[in-house]
Amino acid sequence: MRKQAPKKQDGKSKRTEQVIVGISLGKTTKEIAFELGIASKTVEYHWQKIKSLYRFWSVIDAAHYALSRGWVRNKYDTK
Repeated sequence: MRKQAPKKQDGKSKRTEQVIVGISLGKTTKEIAFELGIASKTVEYHWQKIKSLYRFWSVIDAAHYALSRGWVRNKYDTK
């Protein structure tokens, strides 16, 4: 059974955040899809939409965005 996308929060869906975090951590679309219980094509769709909406050119842009929001931590950060 397919999982429902989490409700919107702060103008973006929780799924958007989950995909950005997964991409930022270097996970493949298949890995992200498995963790979220959705198809890898759905993750690819979200990633394309995210890149367009947030004007990300690369995974580095997504990682920087996720770090700036506190969604992921820099493993070298001692705080």
